[in-house]
Parts: sequence; C-alpha cells; structure tokens
Amino acid sequence: KCQQESEDHIKKVQERADGLAEELGAKARTQAEMEVEIARLKTLVTTKSEAIQASSKSMKQEMLELSNVLRGKSKQVYDLEMEVDRLKHEGSEHKAAAEKATAALQNQEVAHKQQQEALTATNSDLQARLQEKTMRLEQINKDLEALKSLHETTQGTATDSR
Repeated sequence: KCQQESEDHIKKVQERADGLAEELGAKARTQAEMEVEIARLKTLVTTKSEAIQASSKSMKQEMLELSNVLRGKSKQVYDLEMEVDRLKHEGSEHKAAAEKATAALQNQEVAHKQQQEALTATNSDLQARLQEKTMRLEQINKDLEALKSLHETTQGTATDSR
C-alpha cells in the first residue's frame, strides 16, 4: 500500500513537473517572439529616426538656400533704390531712365514680395511636415516602451514560475 501511494505521489509530481515544463516552454516561446518584435520595432524606430533626421537636414538646407536667395534679392532691391536716387539727382535729362529704373524697382519689389510669401509658405509646410514626423516618432517610441514593459512583465512571470 505504501509503495502504491509512493508511486501515485511520484506520478502526480511527475505530471505536475511535465505541466510546469510545458508552461515554461510556452512562456519562453512567447518571450522569444516578443524579443523578435522588440528588435523589429527598434530597427523600425532607428530607420524612421534616421529618415526624419535626413528629411530635417534637407529641409534646413532648403530653408538656408531660400534665405540666401532672399538676401540676394533684398540686395538687388537696395541697389535698385540707390540707382533710382542717383538718377533722380542727375536731373531732368535722365528722367526717362529714372522712370525705367523705378518700374524695374517696383517689379523687383513685387517679385521680392512674392518670393517672401513663397518662402513663408514653404517654411510653414516644412514645419508641419517636421511636426508630423516628430509625432509619428513619438508614437513609435510609446509603442516600444509598452512592448518593453510587457516584455519585462512576461520575463518576471517566467522567473516567478520557476
């Protein structure tokens, strides 16, 4: 009778050990899957971050180039204003030339204003695109943090069941 009880007890312990081993195996597979997903998300975040940095660099370069063009146009406008003043002071014989320079100055000012408006619109567009990409990156980082937290919880559960 004792031997039968011992064998029954050993059998129950063995079944429990088998069940725990199977459960631990399932948790290990889940943990491995989560680690693969975390690695994939880290790669995705890195790729997105690099793309946003490259895009930001490109936008900054474009804004710098537009700013330089605008400075050049401002200098042209200033030079034309100086030319108009000089022609006005030379007298009435140069009146026609002064009127021509004035018309050119006005055309240049209109063009300058249009370029300034275009630069402002481009800048606003670039700012909006940068903000959108920044928000996407922040969401990806939040998702990654949630996965890390889940991973840590799962790892803690696996350790507790051992």
